[in-house]
Amino acid sequence: MVTLRVLDTTENPSLAARLAALLEHVDCHELPEPASLTWNRSFAVLEMQPHHAEPVALTTELLRWAESLTGPVVELVPVVDRKAHLSVAGLTGAGIPVRLYTRPPAWLTARHQGPLDAEERVSLSLSVLRSWAVAESGVIH
Repeated sequence: MVTLRVLDTTENPSLAARLAALLEHVDCHELPEPASLTWNRSFAVLEMQPHHAEPVALTTELLRWAESLTGPVVELVPVVDRKAHLSVAGLTGAGIPVRLYTRPPAWLTARHQGPLDAEERVSLSLSVLRSWAVAESGVIH
């Protein structure tokens, strides 16, 4: 069972329902618990950072999350100082929007540096994430 500490849900009762649905999704798909969780009220999305930082585990975690979501979208999102986030977003089975984000590998950022410098998002197919997982681990997932 995944345990996330909730400090206060009295201002937004729907947050409690969203967290419960997220916990159910994590348990149902046996996903790793996120390292951090943020409720972004502006976009009504639960934002998370993956638990793992080591490349093979991180890649596998992102792929497992992407495959558990409805309509997964994988993107490189430009942030400050010519850096980017690798973002995996979609809906849980209960329709809760979630987004995981982390620092992408340097080779992936370098490959798409032009659009990122122009502050454009770069859409990636799920197959890119799969091939990265295979390349990192040498095992087909």
